[in-house]
Amino acid sequence: MSGIRLPEEEISSKELLDLSQLIQKEKLLFSRELEEYYVIEENEVEAFLQKELPENSYESNTVLGEVEQIKVRLIKHFYALDCHVFRNVNLHFDKKGLSIFFRTFTHAGGATLLLLLIILLASSSL
Repeated sequence: MSGIRLPEEEISSKELLDLSQLIQKEKLLFSRELEEYYVIEENEVEAFLQKELPENSYESNTVLGEVEQIKVRLIKHFYALDCHVFRNVNLHFDKKGLSIFFRTFTHAGGATLLLLLIILLASSSL
């Protein structure tokens, strides 16, 4: 079994930049970047900013949190719409004859045969 050899150079960690230096270098930072870079928790970010930077020297805005909330609302809306359409389609097509027809052909030849039969029936009726 072969192993992985690391280069024979000394690995050392780099010193972290001051927050003010980091902001000058990067211009825009997300909360998550600060959490990872300085190893702090999400709920500690605001206090960390206040401690490290002079008051009124930075601007804090919410961007991704609002986007995430909009995405969640859209997903919930589309899920509700999908459920509504599914129920209405099932109510409309829940006829005894159709149920027997689809169940029989689905069990007889699987979905491929059923789709082929439906296409043939639809094309012959045109």
